Amino acid sequence: MYILKKDVNCLDNLVNELKKNGLSHSEYSCNKRNTFAIATHFAGTEIREFIFLSERMCSPDPKFSWITSRKQYNSEEEFLAKIDEKVKDQIKNRKWV
Repeated sequence: MYILKKDVNCLDNLVNELKKNGLSHSEYSCNKRNTFAIATHFAGTEIREFIFLSERMCSPDPKFSWITSRKQYNSEEEFLAKIDEKVKDQIKNRKWV
């Protein structure tokens, strides 16, 4: 999933909401000041990250693109609702030993 910065009311507020949902800042992010979009990365039942994407990372060129396999959301509300859903799915699918 990803959302363009222009569709975000306040980047800092969105980052705080992502952190509240257990997402951590990915080491693969561009600098925050160069943020063109924010993407998420979920893997397994534990990995939850958000990634600051530069404009080049949002290119349609598959050599640079980080968005070709992600769905774009145009509203923060829809984006955050989908993240809540993904987090709940991860928790539900955990295997307790």
